[in-house]
Amino acid sequence: METLVQVAEKYAQGADFAKWDWQGLVQAFEPVFARQGFRDEHSKGQQHILLIRLDAMGDMVLTTAFVREVRRNHPAAYITLLVSPAIYPLVQKCPYVNRILVLDKLLFYIDKKRFFAELLQLCAENFWSERYAISICPQWGDDKTVSQLAAYLSGSQRRVGYSCNVDTVYGYPVKDTRMESALMTDSYVIPADIIHEAERMLYLLRLMEMNVADEHMEIWYSQADAQKAEMLLQGGRQSGRFMVAIGLGAGQESRKYPVEKYAEALQGICRQGEVYFVLLGGKKEQEDAKRLQALLPAELTCNLVGKTSVLETAAVLSFCGMYIGNDTGVMHMAAAAGLPVVMVSREAEEFCGSLAGVLSENQRFAPWQTNYVICCPDEQIGACAKEFCYGGCKEKYSHCIKQVNPADIVKAVEMLV
Repeated sequence: METLVQVAEKYAQGADFAKWDWQGLVQAFEPVFARQGFRDEHSKGQQHILLIRLDAMGDMVLTTAFVREVRRNHPAAYITLLVSPAIYPLVQKCPYVNRILVLDKLLFYIDKKRFFAELLQLCAENFWSERYAISICPQWGDDKTVSQLAAYLSGSQRRVGYSCNVDTVYGYPVKDTRMESALMTDSYVIPADIIHEAERMLYLLRLMEMNVADEHMEIWYSQADAQKAEMLLQGGRQSGRFMVAIGLGAGQESRKYPVEKYAEALQGICRQGEVYFVLLGGKKEQEDAKRLQALLPAELTCNLVGKTSVLETAAVLSFCGMYIGNDTGVMHMAAAAGLPVVMVSREAEEFCGSLAGVLSENQRFAPWQTNYVICCPDEQIGACAKEFCYGGCKEKYSHCIKQVNPADIVKAVEMLV
């Protein structure tokens, strides 16, 4: 009888990954999982739970309440969190899990042979000897194949997540569920009026008969991160002015508000009161930050773009009183810190109507559990007005978002202060 490790080695070396299909994977592994008792319930020993979140930074910030509530419901369990390499810096200090592992889901789409070699090695070294009772995949939208593969190959007895047909409640056609049915034991479709991604994740726990006591997000940084932030913000703190974080980054160029328009808005805010701007973003935004800094009073601006780690950025936000910026992971971190948020969006306010649960990033990914105002364009323009696409803007550059009036940002700040 072949062991799981032997089957994994045989599959990694012999499968035709150029013509990969899920049937071959299940035919190779399911008999061994069944024979070795992986599909049987185990009541002895510590329960093992696998949480899988392989998306972007903002998605993980919205998942923090989910992780905490799983721990609240399973205080004695051994919980493993599987994340993408980009997410790891954000969760490395998470107090609710026993272990954090990393899997690059992008490999599945560009190099399946390497992807399966890494996933199978991960499972052999971390999962198969420990017998996981359950894997939970809280991702609602987009392609869930990689998360479902990780849940399946972990050997978990129960594998729970959202169905590939979640969008059928909005009128989308039914998709083939044969692969999903083979990989997962429980796949859910939920009501159309549950739209926000954080709410969807917590609803999944309720479907699993877990109690959700607190819906707020968290960010887990250290005292050293807080001390670094305090040092970087020394000028602003000594000024006694109201510190406002400005988020310049975004996952897509079409989500980036032009620097010159930000400058106009921030100049207007300066005229309204005593403020101090803290510029935040990654290395890709450093040139934008320099341009913006040159357009603002030097004594009222601290440029930290590209100069802080993820957790140092979170600590910096904890010293600020408000966030203004693009729809990005830093925006969700600001919301998690309880800051009022002014989000500048590429999506018109009345965009997509009844399809908001699928296509509207303003509704699916709005700042969660904090006061906020979203500044939107009046309408989608050009080709974006002729067809629906996610987020309203189909261009790969700053396009629809340019319509947002800087004066609207000033008014939004006045509303939230």
